[in-house]
Amino acid sequence: MAIWRILGLRLTLSGCLINAPPTASSRLAEGPARETAFRLNVETRTFSFDIDRVSVLFEKPTLILMGRQDAHVGYRDGWDILEFYPRATFVVLDRAGHALGVEQEGLFQAIVNEWLDRVEENYLTMEP
Repeated sequence: MAIWRILGLRLTLSGCLINAPPTASSRLAEGPARETAFRLNVETRTFSFDIDRVSVLFEKPTLILMGRQDAHVGYRDGWDILEFYPRATFVVLDRAGHALGVEQEGLFQAIVNEWLDRVEENYLTMEP
């Protein structure tokens, strides 16, 4: 679901800062034991939060973009969290696996650009 959290990235989306574990390079610098623990957490999906449950509605523009032939994360589970994102666009691209931006580049760019337009519109209409 929240793939940016699973991969340990730090993203700013729609004015919402998502903090996750340190980058891979900093984990490696801290030693192999920390890297092993991180990999185990990712592989066993052991987190301090339930990545499949959302406790609060996220009422900002959201894009859930999946590849129908994605053998890594699949596409069906994304539908389960859709109710927690009332402003979400849910897209499943046929003829695309895990590398959506490469396998369906034109569609990917159009869909992401439309979402970015909605993010910008939302930002511009936010009260100070």
